[in-house]
Amino acid sequence: MLDPMDLSGKHIIITGASSGIGRATAIRVSQLGAKVSLIARREDKLIETRDRLEGKGHCTYSFDLTEIEKTEELVREIVQNSGPLDGVVYCAGKGLNRPLAMTKPSFFQEMMAINFLSFAEFLRLAMKKKISRDGASLVGISSVAAQKGDRAQGAYAASKAAMDGLLHSAAKEAAPRKIRVNTVAFGMIHTEMYQIFQESGNIEELLHNQYLGLGDPADAANIIAFLLSGASRLITGTTLVADNGYLS
Repeated sequence: MLDPMDLSGKHIIITGASSGIGRATAIRVSQLGAKVSLIARREDKLIETRDRLEGKGHCTYSFDLTEIEKTEELVREIVQNSGPLDGVVYCAGKGLNRPLAMTKPSFFQEMMAINFLSFAEFLRLAMKKKISRDGASLVGISSVAAQKGDRAQGAYAASKAAMDGLLHSAAKEAAPRKIRVNTVAFGMIHTEMYQIFQESGNIEELLHNQYLGLGDPADAANIIAFLLSGASRLITGTTLVADNGYLS
């Protein structure tokens, strides 16, 4: 019997692949047979990720995702080098905190550019027939903050809520080609963003509410791999909550 989680022969783009959930996801999908195109700003960190992958044919692309107008050129280069896409995982993002009274429009724009607008551009491009194969799976990394933002999380929460709002329309538009679009609302995962949140002083309250404890990037990667695979073929237009109990 075929393993529904098998990703052999699949080509997947992962943004934010230099660390955290992005790196863990790249490792996991390579173990499942996928060929991965890795995107992040730091080439040295991308190479570290690539060197930990199983299989062959993986490529790295050093790119600033806030340069949204250049994204199409990048994606077309990736497709030319490695073939049409079977999946996109948008892991890139910022989690900076700032009280609303101190949040000027420029800060909202900064957060929206990386957390939402770049994600929207990857979805737009992945809808094109020459860029993706029928049956592709597109996954955005959202957050429980989109549904229950904490103090000083206004800009971050709004950007993640925008991701979740877009996916419903995108999933319907992608359906004729059997392309699926989903996001995952993670709770706190033990990444660099956790260190930032820890410094804000709210960590004890958060972990009290997230009563199964702190998430691990490898566990997050398994959930993302599930959404990329045929095992989740019935799931689209959904924000999958994986929060160790935070929203319950």
